[in-house]
Amino acid sequence: MTDTSSSPARRWRLAGWVLLGLGWVAAAGAYATAPTGPAGSATYSVVGGQSFADPGGATGWQAPQIERVGGQGALLIARFDDWLGTLWHGRRLALTLGVAAMLAALACRFVAGLVDETDFK
Repeated sequence: MTDTSSSPARRWRLAGWVLLGLGWVAAAGAYATAPTGPAGSATYSVVGGQSFADPGGATGWQAPQIERVGGQGALLIARFDDWLGTLWHGRRLALTLGVAAMLAALACRFVAGLVDETDFK
């Protein structure tokens, strides 16, 4: 009789559950401590004593220059880079952590299915 309590597949499944739990706890912590204001790192310009938000980057005043220098492809890459940068701040970080935890757990379940000992009998 074989002991299945310490099989590699069982350990991979357990690792998946642990990663999922820790990832969701981290996501909940990030969500709870995130500022409630709008996300983004807009700079502000003061003109005539009034402040105005200046988004800059590929969505603001730099977009025509980026397109002029690098073409439409460079502008799309710059916009993708701006979007990717927003995933690491505020409440979007919580969503990113939750999705990453789910993907890691699914990857562990997939590996557990690959190393399942019942396939080798």
